[in-house]
Amino acid sequence: MASPTSPAIWLPSLKVRQLQRLASLTGILSSGAKSILIERLYQNLHVSTQQPVHNVNQEECSIDDKKTASILSIDMGIRNLAFAHLVVPAAGRAGRTKSGEFKPPILRAWYRLAVPSFVSNPDRALNFNLEDEMRAKKKITKDRKSKPLNGPDASSGCDSTHVPGNGDGNKVKQKESFAPKVYAAHAYTLMSSLLATYKPTHVLIERQRFRSGGGSTVPEWTIRMLYAVLRAMQQERKGEIANIVVQGVDPQRAFPPKGKLMGSLQTPNVSKKISSSRCKQIKIDRIGELLSSCIGLDADSTASTGTGGHLGIILGDDGQIHEVVKAYLKKWKKLKGGKLSTMRTSGATTDNSQALEIEKLDDLADCLLQGITWLEWQNTLQNVARHGFDVVSSKIGD
Repeated sequence: MASPTSPAIWLPSLKVRQLQRLASLTGILSSGAKSILIERLYQNLHVSTQQPVHNVNQEECSIDDKKTASILSIDMGIRNLAFAHLVVPAAGRAGRTKSGEFKPPILRAWYRLAVPSFVSNPDRALNFNLEDEMRAKKKITKDRKSKPLNGPDASSGCDSTHVPGNGDGNKVKQKESFAPKVYAAHAYTLMSSLLATYKPTHVLIERQRFRSGGGSTVPEWTIRMLYAVLRAMQQERKGEIANIVVQGVDPQRAFPPKGKLMGSLQTPNVSKKISSSRCKQIKIDRIGELLSSCIGLDADSTASTGTGGHLGIILGDDGQIHEVVKAYLKKWKKLKGGKLSTMRTSGATTDNSQALEIEKLDDLADCLLQGITWLEWQNTLQNVARHGFDVVSSKIGD
């Protein structure tokens, strides 16, 4: 006889909107008929209670309690690729609370880089450091701004390469190649470096919404290239790399609704359309508030920050991660018109930290928010699978 907390018992009794809300809280696709939703939720809740078994046909995979989880969260881009490395200790006092939820993960690395410049430097490909892309750019003159750049992500301002001219002593700009054969090599170099440096157990890759209206975006084949390279490496190298879980994350699911960001539950049947720019700013603010809470700062002059019921983070000991966090908060406070108070961090600092500036916050915010949100989904999945509907009933509504 099935336990009363078994999903097979209580899932059929839920209404469609309750099933959709539960799917949203666990990062599962929330569309489809009731029978499809029940089956989808049951499969994921069932998997979360089992020991993870690598299966390339299975998109979702829970974290193995017996092992430390090393999560590499990637926000896709060619000239603005960002990633965050989060570590969740193995179960027990180190990795779980008394109620069985994950303790705040450790943020070990957080970078933004331009793939072409990264792979073109042999030393850089073996040692991740604070890239030029993470420092303030020189101002571009008006004449230079008027000249469009070719290729995806052109707005980031990466120059094309130069080749000798036709014997007149002048150099001519060569159009940068984005051919699949070029980026196959780039993808291999990048992923080899990431796997060797961070030894991830889970790789989360942002899914893209492809546009045909002329807007700048990441070509679909570049994303497929990362998946293909990872799969080929798993097949060829075997060992620990064969068990890496590779999962695409839909940014529409990873971005929590406005009401949730403010620490309150948004009414399930009330839909508020948020503009793209506003959505981006909310995510930047969410990470700014999270980091402020992490190092004990106030987000504003009147109220201290908190995680609003969300998973927090702990900064690793590496000095570079502290430099990046400081630079992010400095830029964030500047955009909000505030002043950053003295930071209390335990990480080592270098003289370079005074010069570090971050021009773009959205890519860094996206990759970190993606990783944290995915962990929150795993928390919810495991709690519901172990304790039943009651643990989320207040968030689901009637």
